[in-house]
Amino acid sequence: MEKYTLPSPKEFFKHQEILKLTALQIEKDFGMFKLKVDVNFENENYFEHILNQIKEFVLTELHKNQSVLMPLLYQIDVSENKIKRQIQMQQGLEMHHVLAELIIEREIKKVITKLYFSEDPKKKALLLH
Repeated sequence: MEKYTLPSPKEFFKHQEILKLTALQIEKDFGMFKLKVDVNFENENYFEHILNQIKEFVLTELHKNQSVLMPLLYQIDVSENKIKRQIQMQQGLEMHHVLAELIIEREIKKVITKLYFSEDPKKKALLLH
């Protein structure tokens, strides 16, 4: 059996099909908390639009009591240790940017993992961009 290692999530930022699946995963995870993410694939810059929505949500939550942000990060599986490391590594970025990037990165990892373990060869082939 041929060994295959999962590529880095950043490799897929230009891969439209992976980004579409990631957008749907974000919509699903945010929807679990009754948060609406506007996913409009007709908009050429839909993923940038989603990223901006996430940044805005995180910024708003950081200024409130974070009652939704922390459970959402837990649900998406963004660890506290990862957050702390990223904040230290990217000291020039504001917290809401760091958190939004971590959310996107984790959601892409979820999609990549689902594709990797899929029985459907067409889905698995998306990883071979």
